Amino acid sequence: MPQQTFWELNRPKVVIRLLFLVPLLFACCHHEVPSPPPKIETVREGTQPGESLSLPGDSATYRWCPPGKFLMGDVAALAKGDDGSAVEVTITHGFWITETEVTQNQWFRLTGERHWRDIGFDDHPANACHSGDDNSAEAFCQKLTARERELNRLPDGWVYRLPTEAEWEYACRAGSTAYYGFGDDVTKLGEYAWYDQNSLLDGGYMESRVAEKRPNNWGLKDMHGNVLEWCADVYQPHLPGGQDPFVSTGGSERVCRGGACDDTAVRCQSHFRYKRDASTFDWRVGFRYVIARPLE
Repeated sequence: MPQQTFWELNRPKVVIRLLFLVPLLFACCHHEVPSPPPKIETVREGTQPGESLSLPGDSATYRWCPPGKFLMGDVAALAKGDDGSAVEVTITHGFWITETEVTQNQWFRLTGERHWRDIGFDDHPANACHSGDDNSAEAFCQKLTARERELNRLPDGWVYRLPTEAEWEYACRAGSTAYYGFGDDVTKLGEYAWYDQNSLLDGGYMESRVAEKRPNNWGLKDMHGNVLEWCADVYQPHLPGGQDPFVSTGGSERVCRGGACDDTAVRCQSHFRYKRDASTFDWRVGFRYVIARPLE
């Protein structure tokens, strides 16, 4: 009988070992392409109306309001011949505005304080006076600006602040010339707003969680009803028109917009104006803010 060669004697073992080595060699030679890091958004110019922006370390969502022109005030009355009811306004710089009113949880996360009547209602609007102490809407915006600057997350030329009255109405209308951001049909208001017809609870009115109603064309929620919202402007009887209007002098009363949960449909219209003393602290008054150019 002929003598078997080494290969013939060890072939089964060699084959088995090769079967184990092939995957190992493939793994060593195959280099996976690393996944790109997640995109971290920063404050920047938006590209289209209603574009959404989320920032690191910030629980708010923002919507872009581009530069543009609009009629501010009671456009319907203007169409009927009341020349003093509306004015033309030009917004020369776009801005980001919070999708909802500032919530109690957002306030607490920034300030560490709770000072409103509905303790534990984290998704309800936070109430604040306009200015004058640490519980003011202005102070909140200043703290937010300081924090983001310290963390190098806020580019030069941008600040957190209250919207001007013109910016607020521009955002509320979202391109509409009707009484509401969604049109003139008041029977649809309950789909977009908490107001006196759907906010009565156990014999009293109460504000509701933000973002439970439909948004306007730019994705903004609760622009009508729920709570009044502070604007940056000092109140004056006549609307300021022109380019980037802002009223900074003339008294202690500030403009509020949007209507509250105990207001009628008329008072929730896009152009309806309230005035409150800057030191007013009222459960009916909250705010939303913008990321925008500093006010002069």
